[in-house]
Amino acid sequence: DKLPPKKRVPLPEAPTLPTPKAGDSEHAFNDFNSMAMEIYTTHAKVCPWCIDQEKIRQEEDEAERKRLEAEDAAARAKAEEEARRKAEEEEARR
Repeated sequence: DKLPPKKRVPLPEAPTLPTPKAGDSEHAFNDFNSMAMEIYTTHAKVCPWCIDQEKIRQEEDEAERKRLEAEDAAARAKAEEEARRKAEEEEARR
């Protein structure tokens, strides 16, 4: 509803298979889920909201990757500094 009309894409058709019930077979659930995922992935390729959400997810993933890299680099630097300090102390004792 928040997208301008010219950016909206038509909603996809609902699955033609009935929604499985608790007592249905695993096969019925798998068939329904496969159909639903196909509808979703096809629609997500053209849906502006889905595309924006994917970009946001990718940006968040990239930010998290960079944060972890910085954390690792800081831990390595701290360990190297500690090793250097211990080596200097050992050298001073000789």
